[in-house]
Amino acid sequence: NYILDRIPVFPAERNKIKEMTKMSIDGDSLKGNSTVEYNGEAKIFTQMAYGATRNENKTEALTTFLKSDNNNIELSNIKTPDFTDRQKPLKISYDFKANNEVTRTGNEIYVVMDWDKQFSSLELDGERKNDYEFDHKYFISTQTELSIPEGYKADYVPASFKKVSPDYSFEGSYLNNGKTITYSKTIIINKPIIRKSEFADWNSFVREINKFYNDQVVLKK
Repeated sequence: NYILDRIPVFPAERNKIKEMTKMSIDGDSLKGNSTVEYNGEAKIFTQMAYGATRNENKTEALTTFLKSDNNNIELSNIKTPDFTDRQKPLKISYDFKANNEVTRTGNEIYVVMDWDKQFSSLELDGERKNDYEFDHKYFISTQTELSIPEGYKADYVPASFKKVSPDYSFEGSYLNNGKTITYSKTIIINKPIIRKSEFADWNSFVREINKFYNDQVVLKK
């Protein structure tokens, strides 16, 4: 009276996190709206963390989670779904103000369009004795649209970058559409464990994506 079976191995895309953002420049800040959708293990992890938080702390905890504990980001009008619904993807939308992401110099504006920079600080210490394990496989897809202010044009957008391997990959690009700039990024972690023998390759991967992350859009009158 029992069944012996194997738990199926799901692809990273089952855990997809999809974020859509539209924003514009407001003085020395960026203002806009984001909608983020969680699926699979990413959804379950978020639901569990939210459910384990005391009711009086839920709003503060969710705000900290959404802005990745970045003090430059201010959130408002957070629209939350039913966190107990296990059938639908978990969707959260909110308005934001991002400070210190815009620099003005003469007739130029330098803009940081990605302040999340996932995995940018995850270089693994060579002295570490054990392998590194992620919470789950990752599939992160983001698309951000920036409105170009009146009287300005895109003077420089970073070149596209692509780094693909069977275990993890990164693709990022900027597209100048004339009145807007669209930034797209896809990160896939297919193998949730990085062996100690693979630390050097992973650290090289992180350094390469950081070169892309650290580039900025330049607008000019």
